[in-house]
Amino acid sequence: QETGEFKDAIAWYQKALAFKGNIIEILNSLGECYLKTGDKDEALRAWKKSLELNPKQENIKKMIEKLKE
Repeated sequence: QETGEFKDAIAWYQKALAFKGNIIEILNSLGECYLKTGDKDEALRAWKKSLELNPKQENIKKMIEKLKE
């Protein structure tokens, strides 16, 4: 993700989720990568799942609201 290889990062994060289960940090990073590739629907899906795990993430709530505008 840090190198700008967002599609590769998405694949890696998806594998990590499949192996480790839903982890907030991975879901949030996955959402960022989807946003960078222009896939707003998948970004929303990842972030909403993250909020289900921890609804107190104000920064993620703000990102979701920005995407809905």
